[in-house]
Amino acid sequence: LKNLTYEKQLIGDMSLGLVWLPDDMGKHYVQSFLSYQGSEVLTAEGAFYGSEEKSYIDAKVEWEHFPLHIINVFIPGGLATFSGDMDGECLITGASSQPSINGKLMLDKVSIDAHQYGAHFNLDDRAVQITNNRMVFDNFSIYTTRNNPFVINGSIDFQEISHPRADLTLHANNYTLLDARRKHGSLLYGKVFVDVNSTIKGHLESLVMRGNMNVRGNTDATYVLADSPLTIQDRLGDLVTFTPFADTLSTGKEKTQTVLVKGLDVLMAVHIDQAARLKTDLSADRSSRIELEGGGDLSFQYTPRGDMTLTGRYTLHSGLIKYAFSVIPLKEFTIKDGSYMEWTGNMTDPKLAFKAAERVRTSVMREDGSSRMVSFDVSMEIRNRLEHLETVIEKSLCISKIIIPLFSTVLIVIIIHPGTNINLF
Repeated sequence: LKNLTYEKQLIGDMSLGLVWLPDDMGKHYVQSFLSYQGSEVLTAEGAFYGSEEKSYIDAKVEWEHFPLHIINVFIPGGLATFSGDMDGECLITGASSQPSINGKLMLDKVSIDAHQYGAHFNLDDRAVQITNNRMVFDNFSIYTTRNNPFVINGSIDFQEISHPRADLTLHANNYTLLDARRKHGSLLYGKVFVDVNSTIKGHLESLVMRGNMNVRGNTDATYVLADSPLTIQDRLGDLVTFTPFADTLSTGKEKTQTVLVKGLDVLMAVHIDQAARLKTDLSADRSSRIELEGGGDLSFQYTPRGDMTLTGRYTLHSGLIKYAFSVIPLKEFTIKDGSYMEWTGNMTDPKLAFKAAERVRTSVMREDGSSRMVSFDVSMEIRNRLEHLETVIEKSLCISKIIIPLFSTVLIVIIIHPGTNINLF
């Protein structure tokens, strides 16, 4: 097969060979091979014998530099890419209905990249032994940028060929889950450090994962948000009310391709350390952004039907919001202690309760030509659920003797043109 493709993606040149030779005693000898780009990467040979009621197999399968990047064309949207190759051998003997499988598999410089999230994982190159139909993981390690691996122990038992069963434990301590620089097209960059203790058990078609994950305090990561559906409103007489033209709540969004793993049952407790720093870029030049520092306890669930839920509260003790609204230049607000994000199920639609403030000073002219400095506390409140998010800007005057009816006009002028001299009679 020359230039074999799948879904318009090139796999390469592949060839398959098969030789079948029966003898007079009812035994069947089979030899086969699979070649990729002119080199044999998989061979199988053996014999089948017995009766229709009970047959037997005696076969050997070998992998030699089998290229794992072939898998990439079957991963939707390029969410992850494999590199490297696999070697190994398996001996298959005994009754065809329940054969005995022994052997080993070795990964040769195998890595997995998730480009949008800047994640890179290197897989252990030590042999994984297969003994009496059990694939045994003995401290199988997955590395990122540090010599501190994510470790898998346990086994996958396929005594029942049609229903393999897993019994695995996953452990990591101060594991570098992410260490990526900001690149074009990245959705996530920075550093994420985690502790993980969990188990995966059950049949492969209905796995159950239980455990906990701790996001450590040395985490400092940024998520890139393409759209920012903020609404701003001045509450003094509705003097200024507007919605950005880039509002994505009222316009159609391009659907993002997601991958659902049906049958998987996950329940994980997630603790976020108070010192962890989580940020969001609201604009391509990072001038508009949100920086959060806080912690909390969350519960993540993934159901066998493919539904994801998140419950719990993430409470802030510091942070900032820098945002340029449609008629107001870039402003920086300091987030007040006690602001929070709360999930009650839908992980894409949390409740936000952010309060932030900025001190603004301006010069005010008197009748005699002299001037005085006036300070305003301009406060921003981001509230409601994300799908119906709104931002409210309020103000309070820190010095008395200013005429109340002029508050709204003064505020808007100060925000739009800081430093403007205002003459109040």
